[in-house]
Parts: sequence; structure tokens; C-alpha cells
Amino acid sequence: MSTKTAKKKSSNKEVKGNASPEFYMKREMRESADVEITQRPTVHIPVEGSIPKDILTDPREEVRTAEDAKLKELAFQDEPVTIRIHPSSGKHKDPWMFCQVNGIAVILDNGAWKKVNMFPRNKTFTTKRYCVETIARAKIDEIEAGYDLPPNSDPRNNVNFTTSAVANFVVLEDKSPRAAEWLEGLLQSR
Repeated sequence: MSTKTAKKKSSNKEVKGNASPEFYMKREMRESADVEITQRPTVHIPVEGSIPKDILTDPREEVRTAEDAKLKELAFQDEPVTIRIHPSSGKHKDPWMFCQVNGIAVILDNGAWKKVNMFPRNKTFTTKRYCVETIARAKIDEIEAGYDLPPNSDPRNNVNFTTSAVANFVVLEDKSPRAAEWLEGLLQSR
């Protein structure tokens, strides 16, 4: 047996229970039996009295509950909401509002979801709740700085912030019972 073959065999034994990148780079097979299964801790059940309810809980149940909550939240964010964005009152009145979530925004157009880059202002349209959330969270801070020279004390600088919405809009239809609470929480946040 050559020294190269001996080194290769010994390195395989070192990697056997390890999911190192080197192991996969060599394109060797991975045996499921080589991976150690995590064991549950010992459960101590009292001899007398009632068994506590949480003593035999399955940790997978907690994960499943978290996954169910996440799936419900994703389904909630995917619900359709009908809105109208008010016209901009700024110096440069733009008839569109740029809005994307992970590079995508959608509008319901003739019964099908159509990808768009911007939403029209002053027109009624239906979009997904996650797009409405992005519009509701879009805020801008105006900063005004000044100073005070109070008598008999040190001068101080003042910085005043005014937070306002980038776009005002009205929700015309939202069928979720959580809609009002959800929207109010978003609009009040900074």
C-alpha cells in the first residue's frame, strides 16, 4: 500500500463523523449511520403524586408550533388588500409610487397577479398585504437644528425631528379580522 493511499484512508476515518467542507469537496458518499443521533436527556418521573405535564413533551412539538405560526403569518401577508394612494402634495407631483418587496410588487389585474415596479397614485387597486405594509412603513424624518441661549445657564443645541409618511393612502377593502389592529400598529411605528 502506498503512502498516499494510507493517508487517504486515515483522513477518511477522521472525516467520517464530520460534515466538513473538505469531505463534500472530494465527492465521497455520506453514510447516514455515521452521523450520531442527538439523544434526549434522561427523564426523572416521580414515584408518588401526579406526573408533571411538561415532563414528556416532545421538543419537535415546539418547532411544529413555531412553523405553524410562521405559515399563518405568511398566509396573512399574502392576502389581497384594496387601497388607493393619495396624490403627492410635494413640489414635484409624481403620479407613481415606487414600491417593491424583495424586488417584487404585485397588482391584481383582470383576475391575475401582475408584477409591477410602482403603484399608481389616486387610483384604486388591489395588492398583497406585504406591499401595503411596505407603504405603511415608508416614513421620512425632517430634521431641524437650532440652539438656545437660556439666561444663567449653558447654551445648548436642539435637534427636532418630525416623522411623516412618505405616502398617505386609504384601505378600501381588507377582509381580515386583524386588519385594523395590524394597520394601526404599522402606521404608529417609526
